[in-house]
Amino acid sequence: MENIEKTIQDCKVGIKAFQNINAAAIGFSKMIEISNTRDPILMPSIFYWSVVRYAKPFLSSKFEGRKVSYPIKNIKNIEGFSKDIHDHIITVRNTLVAHDDFTEIPPRVLKFGIHLSEEDFFIPTSVVVSNKCISFPSSPETFKKMQVHSQACCNAIYLNLIKLIAEIRNITLNNPDIIKKDQKYSRNYGQAKVENGATNLQPPEFMNDEWLNTPVPDYSNLHNGYEYEETKIKIDFRGPEKITTPNGTVLEISPTKPD
Repeated sequence: MENIEKTIQDCKVGIKAFQNINAAAIGFSKMIEISNTRDPILMPSIFYWSVVRYAKPFLSSKFEGRKVSYPIKNIKNIEGFSKDIHDHIITVRNTLVAHDDFTEIPPRVLKFGIHLSEEDFFIPTSVVVSNKCISFPSSPETFKKMQVHSQACCNAIYLNLIKLIAEIRNITLNNPDIIKKDQKYSRNYGQAKVENGATNLQPPEFMNDEWLNTPVPDYSNLHNGYEYEETKIKIDFRGPEKITTPNGTVLEISPTKPD
């Protein structure tokens, strides 16, 4: 049997990568839009958000007992991809955004006071501690480079996701008995009768199926929970193509012709 489990896992990793990288691209676009404001709260907030969202897919995450991350090989050849920008965003995320790296930006302590030269003795009268935290890039050109790169990554991830969805469909067609036995969820939306000749097939609306309502953590012991952004990608396979069933029946699927 073709590796349906691996393909489904790659698809799940891919949809998370798409959602996060798309958010990062939108965030960098927003920074370009409001760059003239130099708002000390809004600008760094969007920058931090964009950097964290960009880095998420490329960092190791737990998934069904394994460590997974989105492979950079899937996107590095797309037009607009920059290895330098990619590495820079990951570095900034790891050292200055998600963590305070004392090597990258070491705090300083300065003592001011009186020095008694005859005794070579120092009496501190003031002590100053200073530190810096990253806020946002100084130049709007940097936002643009990050936006172009992120959008290119988003496009590549989307194209790869479409291929994975098509692969899941093909594996399902080629292994009907095994897939049916191992599937976790199914629902009957009613019968569809296909007549000979031209037929306008109207599939049911299933984008709101309960199975697609991904479960989220329960924080009811602390508060009423969080709002969540949701992404769904649906690819229709309307032909033209011919499919042979296990019993040898040949079905021809053709795009619905406009009335």
